[in-house]
Amino acid sequence: MKFDHLKLWPLLALVLISGCYFPEIELSEAEKKEIEQSILKDANQAKPKIKINAVIEDQARLIGIDLSKSSARPNDIVEITYYIEALTDQAEDNEIFVHLQGRRAGMWQNLDHTPVKGRLPLRKLKRGQVVKDVQRFRVKAGYPPGGAKLYWGLFRGKKRLNIVNKEQVKHDKNNRVELANFVILPPRPPVEIIAYQAKADEPIVIDGQLNETSWAQAKWTKYWGDPAGRTLKTKRWASKIPRTRAKIIWQADALYIGIESFDTHIWANLTQRDSNTWEEEVVEVFLDPDGDKRDYLELQVTPANVVFDALFAYRRSNLKKARAWNYKGWQTQVFVDGTLNQKGDRDTRYVVEMKLPLTEIPGAPKQLSAQSPAWRMNMFRFDWNEAPSGRQMAAALSPPYIGDFHNLDAFAKLKFASSVVTQ
Repeated sequence: MKFDHLKLWPLLALVLISGCYFPEIELSEAEKKEIEQSILKDANQAKPKIKINAVIEDQARLIGIDLSKSSARPNDIVEITYYIEALTDQAEDNEIFVHLQGRRAGMWQNLDHTPVKGRLPLRKLKRGQVVKDVQRFRVKAGYPPGGAKLYWGLFRGKKRLNIVNKEQVKHDKNNRVELANFVILPPRPPVEIIAYQAKADEPIVIDGQLNETSWAQAKWTKYWGDPAGRTLKTKRWASKIPRTRAKIIWQADALYIGIESFDTHIWANLTQRDSNTWEEEVVEVFLDPDGDKRDYLELQVTPANVVFDALFAYRRSNLKKARAWNYKGWQTQVFVDGTLNQKGDRDTRYVVEMKLPLTEIPGAPKQLSAQSPAWRMNMFRFDWNEAPSGRQMAAALSPPYIGDFHNLDAFAKLKFASSVVTQ
């Protein structure tokens, strides 16, 4: 984002003259309605599950909170609902701080915020009004496991406001109200999948058919879930996760991946290599064989067999440089069980088959064997119900849990088996 420093000067001058400037944000009708629904008439309407009753000077009272869960893993989403009562009609410009803090190094997360998604500063409340402030946050990746506490309070400038009724409220010595005990659980173990050894004397023809004996005997992965970790077993989400699965086999000099995507309307408009294929229907493969989170590949194939290949120096490094790289020897083909780009018929599925020579994969061994160390990898799929005006849906082999498919910590673990396994 570029800033015009000349245009900023009038605003800076106003701040210097007035001492403090809070621009009013123009809200949409939907945002105004959301704010109205978040303001309760009085404290009697607030029925928190955890009662706090912390009075902060003459400004506000935290009546209590609701907490969606008392334990979570890194990348999990937690919801806290605060019930805050205004104690004056002339409130100062107070801001909310929230800390998730444990005893060990690294066990800290700042959750400061303004109520109602940043749209309702506390100064807008009148005496007796209560805001029902819902905050959803994600436990940061890498948060160490162990016990922690949630703390809340108000600050103005660099000063924390005092708790008036300290003898009645749990708190620390730094004007932080203790909300609840919390437990950070260990990270989820990585999803594990297996690459099966293909027959050494059987050529694998890249045609999207997966009809060689090695493919037939290899085992499918489970059907993928969505990026947030929900699965097809959850009835509510079964229709929102595109049914997708994969098989992986290997020979000494190459890895082979077959991805089966069930789809009633298969389409693809892009025709140029390295287009923004993620904006259409596509399958994606990420490879970081040595798990060093550097020099990893992102490979994409559309139902029209248009490819995107990129080599990232580190997590989300420069996209222009990454996509300038071309994977030499990479072979792909797509079989469409239906008719591509025809709305009138009902398609069944498309299958992407690819051959990945080891020589062009950073961190890969020169040759594969059953003793090769496990790789880190992930696979995703984008699907549109109606091209391209409908809703885009996604499936993930290993859910990243955050809104970023480049979450390298969430990659699956790919192990190598010595022979194909009969289903």
